[in-house]
Amino acid sequence: MGREVAHLVKEWIALVPFLGVLGCAMSHESIEIKSGIYELRFYPEIDTCGRDHAMRQEWVAVVVGDGFLNVDLGGGLRATFEMDRGIVRKLDENWRGCIGSKRLQEWKLTRIWPGGFEVIASEVREGMESCAQSGERSDMSCESVIRLRYEMVEECMSPCDLVLEGGVPRCMCSP
Repeated sequence: MGREVAHLVKEWIALVPFLGVLGCAMSHESIEIKSGIYELRFYPEIDTCGRDHAMRQEWVAVVVGDGFLNVDLGGGLRATFEMDRGIVRKLDENWRGCIGSKRLQEWKLTRIWPGGFEVIASEVREGMESCAQSGERSDMSCESVIRLRYEMVEECMSPCDLVLEGGVPRCMCSP
């Protein structure tokens, strides 16, 4: 499983340190994200890209390894967060062959609570005018912000493996 995760995330670069819980000087029990199956709900906040981001939900696999968190962002797209960082960015220049265009995608791990966590997904497209002739709304310069909320459905503890069967995650335990 580790090699598959590593292969899926080669192009991702973690950039900004993740801010932990700040506050009083008392020690607190840390809240951990655990490997397993999560219900992912999408909450669109801004969308000038004209895509249909109606609130929807799906079940996804979340993998926690030594120092990293690998999450399904919906539709099979995955991102890996280093545990001491909370942001992943991907920049595509000359996106879709549009000369001078840029598409910046960013995922920020914003909240963690017992049994769940939240990621804010944003996308900004600029300089898309060179492709405007196609008439596709997706080729326009725009911005999108979606809140992704993950709630644990089933923890997948060792020695079990988290597997995908027909795109559906499940815990498989060998006898």
